[in-house]
Amino acid sequence: MTETISDQDARRYWQDWRAGRRRSLTGPQGNLALVDTYWPETDSVFDELPGTWTVRADRVWLTATAADEVRVGDEVVDGEIPVSHADGTASPWVQFPGGSATVVRRGDQLGIRRFDPKAPAVADFEDVEAFDFAPEWQLTGTFTRFAEATTVDYEKMLEDSPTPTNVPGELRFTVAGQEYTTTPMLSGGLLLLVFADETTGVSTYRPGRFLRVALPDSAPGEPVSVRLDFNRAYLPPCAFSAHFNCPLPPAGHRIAVAVEAGEKQARLRTSQPS
Repeated sequence: MTETISDQDARRYWQDWRAGRRRSLTGPQGNLALVDTYWPETDSVFDELPGTWTVRADRVWLTATAADEVRVGDEVVDGEIPVSHADGTASPWVQFPGGSATVVRRGDQLGIRRFDPKAPAVADFEDVEAFDFAPEWQLTGTFTRFAEATTVDYEKMLEDSPTPTNVPGELRFTVAGQEYTTTPMLSGGLLLLVFADETTGVSTYRPGRFLRVALPDSAPGEPVSVRLDFNRAYLPPCAFSAHFNCPLPPAGHRIAVAVEAGEKQARLRTSQPS
C-alpha cells in the first residue's frame, strides 16, 4: 500500500524507538544487565554486593563505608542509609564499582537486584527481531477511568498465586471486528497492556508482549479516545533475564488474531531465545 505522510512520519518515529530500545536493553541498568536477585534479612552480606543489607520497618537499609565507593544519587554512603521506600515508590539506584543495584518487592518480600554492565547476556545480545512497520496496526480505542480504586488479579512469572494489581480503568479496542475490553495496569504514568495473540509462542515471545498507551486526563466514567500503536509492542523484561517477575496476560487480554506488528524475539549471538 502507499503510505501517507503521517504513516511515513510514524515509521520514522518507530525506527527511532527501535534504536532507543536497543540502547536501553544493553545499558548498564538495562534488562540484559540483570544478573541476580538477593533476599536480605538482618545484617546480610553478599559476595557480589558491597556493605551490609538489612530489612527493617518494611524498608531495606544499606550500611557501607566510604572505602566501599558506594553512591546513592550524588551521596557517598558512609554509614547506614535507606535504599527503598515503605510506600512502594521506586527505589533509588545504588551505584558501586562494577555495577549497580536497586530494591524490588515481590509479594511481602524485599529483594535486591544486581546489574552488571559486563554481564554475559549483554555481550551475547545481537538485536531484537521485529515485524516490519505496519500502518494498519495503529488503532484507536477508548479508555474509561474507574470511579473507585479497583484491583485485578495478575499472575506473575515467578509467583504461585495471582497478585492483586491496581488498575485505573478499562481500555477497549476492536481487532478484526471483535471488541476487547482490557484492564491495563499503570507503569511509569502510562497504561501497560499485557497481551497475547495468535503469534505468541509461534513467532513472538511466549507468554506475551507489552504495549504502553498514554493515560488520558479524564473524569471517571468518561470514555476518552486513545491511540494503540502495536508497532511498539515490545518484549517484557523477562525475555532478557530470568530474574524479572513479569505479569502474564489475563484471559481477556488474548487477541484472537495474529498481531503481526512489534517485537518478536531476542536474537542472540551464541544461543537461542526461550
